[in-house]
Amino acid sequence: MSFYRIEGRLPIPQKTKTEVLKRANGKCEKCHCKYHWSLGFSLHHLIYERDIYPYGKHTESVLGNERPEEMLWVCWTCQKSFHRGPSGQYYHDPQEAKAEWDYWDHIMSKD
Repeated sequence: MSFYRIEGRLPIPQKTKTEVLKRANGKCEKCHCKYHWSLGFSLHHLIYERDIYPYGKHTESVLGNERPEEMLWVCWTCQKSFHRGPSGQYYHDPQEAKAEWDYWDHIMSKD
């Protein structure tokens, strides 16, 4: 179960937001386009769960306790691209979209 789908998730800590925005310096951290008021920008989660013990035996939700290294400041175009697989399928959890991309990369790399 993805913690992303839980309703009423906790807000991102202000300290994390501030550090991510400072690091981005007014640009999308994926395509590097410059921020403009007419473009939608948002904070993108790179992960929704983190390991709390070695070897991934237990995880915890990062929601409400995000760290700057787990977030990106991205434009709306890049935000959407994180959530789409090669088939065009939309995934709420970008890790599911990445799994679809990885699968197709594996299939296409076979001789």
